[in-house]
Amino acid sequence: MTLSEPDVGALFAHGARHRWANGTTSRLDVVQVGDLALPSGKIVARDPARWVHDDAEEKEPFTLVARPGEWRISISVVHWDESPDPRVPPPIRKPTAVKAELGDVDVDVRSWELALRPGQEPPARDAVGLPGFSVGAGMGCLLDAADLGFLRRLWQDDDTQRLDSILDAVGADGAEIIMDQDLAGGVLVFDCGMGDGVYPTWIGRDSNGDPVSLVIDLELLAHSTGTIE
Repeated sequence: MTLSEPDVGALFAHGARHRWANGTTSRLDVVQVGDLALPSGKIVARDPARWVHDDAEEKEPFTLVARPGEWRISISVVHWDESPDPRVPPPIRKPTAVKAELGDVDVDVRSWELALRPGQEPPARDAVGLPGFSVGAGMGCLLDAADLGFLRRLWQDDDTQRLDSILDAVGADGAEIIMDQDLAGGVLVFDCGMGDGVYPTWIGRDSNGDPVSLVIDLELLAHSTGTIE
């Protein structure tokens, strides 16, 4: 994938229909998940089921620090009423993008840029592949850096049962905001429609240059053969 701004309008066009190479057609559903608290504004996107290192609070958050507060979460889901595989019963629902928007009013995004972590450089426009977070268990999460310790403790205490219960909480729409008394904010856990891979995150800025939106492109929709008018 070469460097280009995400087509957020297409990613979140509720009701849009698409064709696929296997002969099926799908409908795009945009689901409102709820509000995620990001108390420090230091945002992390990662695989929730991987080891969290001791220096994660310095290395994992994006270099951009957003305004702390409540971020509205929506998820774009590709829905098939038919299955190309007789072993997989319909309907099939797979997330293709996650969006977080600051505050309780509509945001006015004027520009998009790749979210980068410390030490990462923006890729050249003709680069193959984009920097992103790596997924090895088919799931991602979004959280405040202040809550990385929560994930670390689950691993250190070998509390795999509790971790599994968090991952299993993801519902039919493919996303859930996890709340816990040990969390400063919360953890958004979501399925990745393309499974394991590396997924880019984009930051949207308003006319003042302030970051007001964040989009994680799970890249499933890019594999359709086109929209149905």
